[in-house]
Amino acid sequence: MEERDDERRALIQEFYQIYRPLQKIRDLRLHSHFSIYPNDDDFIEIWEYASDRRVQQIVRVKEENETECYRRAIEELKAYAEKVEGAGYGKKRRAG
Repeated sequence: MEERDDERRALIQEFYQIYRPLQKIRDLRLHSHFSIYPNDDDFIEIWEYASDRRVQQIVRVKEENETECYRRAIEELKAYAEKVEGAGYGKKRRAG
């Protein structure tokens, strides 16, 4: 049981290490739901906003447990981060 808790904690920490910097540069908002009931799927959604209007859904992950939700959301966030960096967003600019 303790190993699962450690894995869960590590995944959540990794998720937020990726999500927070992207949130600051792209105005992202997170919505998630996790339940203790067996037939109630857990999910994570991340939306990009412009002002107070939803623009684009970045991540939509629906799994049977919280750990798998975070694992898949991390993969999708990494792919999104590569796309954002490739487009030139979030890169540090040099004074010149």
